[in-house]
Amino acid sequence: MDYEGDLALGIVEEAFNALCHHHSVLRARVERDDGGYLLHVPPGHVPEICNLSGTGQTLRQSIIHRPHYSSSLARLLVVRGDGSGQLALQLNHAVFDSQAAMYLLNEFWKSYTSIRNGEDISRLTPEALPASPSKYMTAFWDDTDLRVQDTMSADRAGDPSKLDREDFNSLPHEFRIRFSEQETRFLLHVCKEENASLHAVVSGALVLAFRNYRAHEDRSSRRNITCYSLVDVRNKLVPPLAPTETALVFFRSRADVSVGLEDPAITIGKKIKNQLDNDIARRLSSTSERPTLRRPQTLSHLNQQNMKESQSLAVNNGGAIPPFRLPNDLNIADLKFIPDVTVNPLLSKEPWPSFTVYSYNQRLTIDGRFSSLSFSVNDVASIRGFFRRALPI
Repeated sequence: MDYEGDLALGIVEEAFNALCHHHSVLRARVERDDGGYLLHVPPGHVPEICNLSGTGQTLRQSIIHRPHYSSSLARLLVVRGDGSGQLALQLNHAVFDSQAAMYLLNEFWKSYTSIRNGEDISRLTPEALPASPSKYMTAFWDDTDLRVQDTMSADRAGDPSKLDREDFNSLPHEFRIRFSEQETRFLLHVCKEENASLHAVVSGALVLAFRNYRAHEDRSSRRNITCYSLVDVRNKLVPPLAPTETALVFFRSRADVSVGLEDPAITIGKKIKNQLDNDIARRLSSTSERPTLRRPQTLSHLNQQNMKESQSLAVNNGGAIPPFRLPNDLNIADLKFIPDVTVNPLLSKEPWPSFTVYSYNQRLTIDGRFSSLSFSVNDVASIRGFFRRALPI
């Protein structure tokens, strides 16, 4: 996150230590034996706080060289400038997900602000370590979900010390649009009038943008496009799960839509949402059959295909992130999720473009990435233009 104002490092350390005391998983390491992975909290272990100098690029370079899972699963990185800087909570995705990250950051900033204001913060009793998601999801997951889980193992990042400069040429092209508060309010008004969710409308606009991008191949006929979405189901389970009770409790749901060049984004989005909602309800029903894989292909096989020819994309919903409690002289100007795949070329390439839709500070943001092996910078710019025109703003 980009901050504006004065950040006191001493208070950052005190607030982070309080957070790590409360959430034992932040102090955990992973041990591996023949039976698999095991979370372990060594006595006295505290995650590292990295105080860096430089720019946002310095932060991204530091993220690549994250600690090995056997030494630490989390660390805090701070880049301080003159009246502004960056702060990042880096977490191992095998144990944490975005829901847990936002929950932890919210608690961190509450503690930081309380200390800054001269208030006492209580040392909360350490929480139990999170359970494996399989404890809750084995009865619901299908082969597709399990294959996604396999890509999130604790040691999937490889050894970045072996990277050459040329390796970074394969990093994905990043796509980012951050709308103004006024644009966001107007789009929310349109969604309310049309009885459509924000995620659905953005998904519809992205699908329509891809259809228009491929219009030179066939302008007359409709084209089938697949839209995937990782859907967190914590709040849909009985009883609901807390953000730090487990991680990666999701379905990879799929919607298939037929798209014409003149179809409204809202109409497409409603079709996508209807299919996703029906899929989730079916899979959570105790009376439904265990779902089967509709595309019997491994991720490695998909990666070998020409991703540019694939009529698929993923649009994930990050939701509305509430504002953090901050001192009066500090502001979080921007917040961004940085997946490992965008900075570490050792990770396997994603089989299709992927986007995350979320809002912070009343501003809608779409973060995405395209394989640089299949999409050029001009391709991404073209799709961005089609997307902006497809949105009802």
